[in-house]
Amino acid sequence: MSRLNTFRPVGYDGSHRPVPRNWLYFGGVLQIAVKEFMETTKDEILDLERRFWSADPKFYQERMEDDVIVVMEPMGFIPKDKAVAIADQTEGWTNVMFSDVHVLELSPDCTAVAYHGEAKGADGKPQRSSVSSTYVRRNGKWRLAMTSHQPWPNGEQSKANGSPA
Repeated sequence: MSRLNTFRPVGYDGSHRPVPRNWLYFGGVLQIAVKEFMETTKDEILDLERRFWSADPKFYQERMEDDVIVVMEPMGFIPKDKAVAIADQTEGWTNVMFSDVHVLELSPDCTAVAYHGEAKGADGKPQRSSVSSTYVRRNGKWRLAMTSHQPWPNGEQSKANGSPA
């Protein structure tokens, strides 16, 4: 058994009574297990990503940082005010699906996500993109700080994993 597995934590009040498995005590500091934190954060971040695909201008205004970096090919860099205006003129996407999702906690208040996204536009045409976004937590709310969407050429597959386009 590893030393970590045999470690008998001291309760927050100094007792030696058992503590929940998801709590780790080191040097008197309570830390919530990273796995459970990341599952909650991952769910929150993916929910925000789905909501951005809906193209709700009010949501864009509330959840984008003022100096957000938006990169959408072939349009290039888009400032927040233009992204909100585009959302206001767009019906949004339907049948949004994510695959090959990767979430990385950079710090307790900064998380990055990368995935392949697929959705249908109002005209019924599919949109497939490789997407990466970075979120920062301000006043308890996650806000989009950077996002990049790289559309896949029609009929191509993801080079990384062979997923169908």
